[in-house]
Amino acid sequence: MAPLANVPPHWKIVQTRRVATVRNGADYRPVEVPDGGYPVYGSGGEFRRSAKYLFDGESVLFGRKGTVDRPLLVSGRFWTVDTMFYTELQSTAEARFFYYVALTVPFAYYATNTAVPSMTQNDLSSHPIPLPPLDEQRAIADYLDRETAQIDTLIAEQQRLIELLHERRQSAVDSALQTEAPVVPLRRLAEVVDCAHVTAAFVDDDTRFPVASIRECQGRVVDLSACRYTTRLFFELLRNGGRAPRSGDLLFVRNVSVGLVSEVHEGHPEFALGQETVLLRRIGDTAPTYLRWALTSSLVQAELERAMIGSTFRRINVSQIRALPVPLPPLDEQRRIVAELDEVTAKIDTLIAEAERFIELSKERRSALITAAVTGQIEIPGVA
Repeated sequence: MAPLANVPPHWKIVQTRRVATVRNGADYRPVEVPDGGYPVYGSGGEFRRSAKYLFDGESVLFGRKGTVDRPLLVSGRFWTVDTMFYTELQSTAEARFFYYVALTVPFAYYATNTAVPSMTQNDLSSHPIPLPPLDEQRAIADYLDRETAQIDTLIAEQQRLIELLHERRQSAVDSALQTEAPVVPLRRLAEVVDCAHVTAAFVDDDTRFPVASIRECQGRVVDLSACRYTTRLFFELLRNGGRAPRSGDLLFVRNVSVGLVSEVHEGHPEFALGQETVLLRRIGDTAPTYLRWALTSSLVQAELERAMIGSTFRRINVSQIRALPVPLPPLDEQRRIVAELDEVTAKIDTLIAEAERFIELSKERRSALITAAVTGQIEIPGVA
């Protein structure tokens, strides 16, 4: 929680209900209109329009269910969904200051420990907050507006840089794979082993085996450092059926994050497959790293986009994975392509990692600055 014990002596510490009345949102569908009207806010911001409004004025919105840790500052006439709270502020509160204070609320402490996190109206209303005089609230809000705007600009620049680097990376992959070699279906190069009909039982004991699913296939190599675990019985079922991953195999994600591909290396322990992945076991002399690069090409990604089914839950059938088009140059050219791409993309990946780290540190600095400012731990221009 924010360090309220050390706020300036002339400040007050009050419960949120002393400065803001927390109100429930409502189902927007009976009042939804295609255009015009008033904004309807959810946890991600405005997403619909309404013929009516619940409130008119400045307000800080809080998630009631689902995304509970992203307060929003809004103004004017609006409607909020039934999974959001809105607030009616007292004259003792500057809306922007209250919003910055809201960003310091320890939502993880209050949120119920369920599959869908939720906040109660009473917990939110009872949360203690700092309350300096109104003129100091305005000065602090002005200061944070300026400082966070600068940080947000730097973050946006780095995010744009990351987008450009990813585009450069994809361009390098596509350029290296431009070859006169014939294009063949993936089934000519690899056996596609589907384990979707076998469900792992997750456990946490001494006989457990790692399970690789979407989270473990985010990079070039399968990463089991934060995986879940299954029983020996389940793993033996896979192994006896020839479906246990081994060195040289690839894992291909077929649900949600469709198209992610990771290699299984010799140093991996024995592990099982989650339902979201299929195993690609090479046939013949195709280099495994080449096959992974080929499956990340724009040619394959375009085919995946055409073949995927579902809207909110994207997926692809195994038969369509087997039909994916893959260029098949001679083995020596495959190795040349791999060497070229390993070198080029390693440099780009380093730059991407540096930009991501900059963003992470900037967000931490932003959060620390807000906490220090709203609890009186730093000097603010214009505040005695």
